[in-house]
Amino acid sequence: MMRTFLLFVFALAFMGSTMAQKSALKAVPYGKTAHPYTVNTIDQPAPNPTVANQIQISHPKATKATLDTTWFGSSINIFGLLIAQQTCLWYDHGTDALMFTNRGNNNTVYPKLTYLTGNDLVNNYSLDHGATFIKKSGVADGTRHRYPQGVIATVAGNTDINNTYAVMSGPLTDGSAWIDTYKASIKYDGTNGDVQLDPTVTDELLRQGMTATEDGLVHFCGDGYMGDYTSSTLMIRNGVFNAGGTIDWTNVDISLDDLIARKTDNTLITFFGDAHMAWNNDGSVGYVMVRGSDNRPDDKPSWTPIIFKSIDGGATWNQLPYFDFSTLTEITDWILPIGSDDNVYKPMFTDFDITVDALNKPHIFTIVRGAASADIDSLTYIWTRKYGTTDFDVDNNFTEIWLDATDNWHAKHLDTCWTDDVTVAASWYTSSSGNQTWDHRLQASRSYDGSKVFGTWTDSDYIFWGTPKYNLNPDLFIIGHSIYSNYFTPIMNVTDQSDIWGISYFSFTSPISMKTGPETYEIPVTVEDITSTGLSADNPVYHIYVKGVEIDFPVGVAENQKSNTKVSACYPNPSDGTAYFDVTTDNNSNVNVTITNVAGQTVSSKNFGVVSKGTRKLAIDNSNLNSGVYFCSILVGDQKFTNKMIVK
Repeated sequence: MMRTFLLFVFALAFMGSTMAQKSALKAVPYGKTAHPYTVNTIDQPAPNPTVANQIQISHPKATKATLDTTWFGSSINIFGLLIAQQTCLWYDHGTDALMFTNRGNNNTVYPKLTYLTGNDLVNNYSLDHGATFIKKSGVADGTRHRYPQGVIATVAGNTDINNTYAVMSGPLTDGSAWIDTYKASIKYDGTNGDVQLDPTVTDELLRQGMTATEDGLVHFCGDGYMGDYTSSTLMIRNGVFNAGGTIDWTNVDISLDDLIARKTDNTLITFFGDAHMAWNNDGSVGYVMVRGSDNRPDDKPSWTPIIFKSIDGGATWNQLPYFDFSTLTEITDWILPIGSDDNVYKPMFTDFDITVDALNKPHIFTIVRGAASADIDSLTYIWTRKYGTTDFDVDNNFTEIWLDATDNWHAKHLDTCWTDDVTVAASWYTSSSGNQTWDHRLQASRSYDGSKVFGTWTDSDYIFWGTPKYNLNPDLFIIGHSIYSNYFTPIMNVTDQSDIWGISYFSFTSPISMKTGPETYEIPVTVEDITSTGLSADNPVYHIYVKGVEIDFPVGVAENQKSNTKVSACYPNPSDGTAYFDVTTDNNSNVNVTITNVAGQTVSSKNFGVVSKGTRKLAIDNSNLNSGVYFCSILVGDQKFTNKMIVK
């Protein structure tokens, strides 16, 4: 965590700087293109003989006894697995089954784990928590299926896998253009196969957020747009099984034209192709969102979540009220203000994913940066600073935002993102159409009952890999949040020093996680291996289930009811000598604090005794601690809260 400390101090120095000092920063457009996918990735010819320099990585043997890997399948190439919010991996609680959906692979040059062809869809099932997988044909009709996602569809109370369906969706191509959205279903035993096509009418790729709910419905989404980026539509697809065992689909389209602000050239200030969706178990509450400059306030924000809610199975959607996220200090403490005014912040949300908690409220795991300008044409410009010959994003933060039971927004800074998204120029992953890129694969999950939510992402530790700029050797990180006690687990790098160390380029996390102990949860994750077939995106990729990605919550923390007890973050942060935190509680409560270092060793503790109800400011003496990052575990009665404390 020293990297977090260093970057945090660096960011603080800039936030307290004068305008003259800020002039050393450079405002540049955010690196992601407005249109992240092109027709030339539909079909790939032979690999390009001109390739970038390939970095050979030596992977050690796994040192974590709880982490194991299952190689269970392969796809013809990486195209079709590029989008983090595709639901490729799904866990069904009722049948205790996992399913991974992917394109097939019949490449004889790389024959390992082949099944069907690159145009077909494969459903890989596991009935033993990922130890073994059973391959089944999803769709094999000779047409060109791309970017597949899939879920296990069933109803509440069913525990028999034979009474479930695999439901899949994605775009269909004729080899030169996207022509249809396919919607396919097939029973686990191979009967009742059905494929329906929805002709493409705009530039659209519907390939995100597929979800099955226990009322028998299936949902997915995407967004369509005009080629000149002056018009956009959020597209939602709802399916319900009929008496014949096939699905009746309905379309709900929401125009975004009046909801997103525009530049002076009339183009929408949004990120096309980035819709997200999540539902609760019974299908009574669902959320769908895009990111863009919300048009409702007079002072337009940068990219922000634009969220819609449904309480009728997706038939109708209502937009959530506008919220100014610059009012949350957990966000603004970690980003830079705009260039013209040190007191004005415009949070810019780049990557994100969404889940729904036990209170039927949305939780969004996201990366937040600070926009460098308030100008309507430059709301997606960010600050960079040059170190030697390299430009770095100066604020780049993993953050969770959520609504509480009374519909108030909260935020929690989770970690500093050390590396930037990989660019075409930096990537060593080559293809016939050019080098391929990846981001931080930020994804959200939750426990079946919604009492715990989880975020996963990838980041590269420059200490090991020597790549301080780009996410070229990504490891998988996870964090857990208990919604009733508001307890956050320490961040874990789960692939560090393992046999998949530094190769989590394209990972998938199931939206639902498995409970494996009283307060232990396994987060289902796959990693797609791109190294063993030559680091060429035109070659096959192998699918690896990572078994043992677990989070433990403290046993005994009250989880069965919403608590009114609150504990603030430590402040000031960083501190030198003394740090403080505020405790708010309805009852007189005993308060204990235990301080641990990043290795988990206890370095200090204090019992404050019984603290009277209300809000109380308590002090932590850290004058005897070395500079670095620490975790303060604050026990208020039987409820535990954990904060990060940085000592200068």
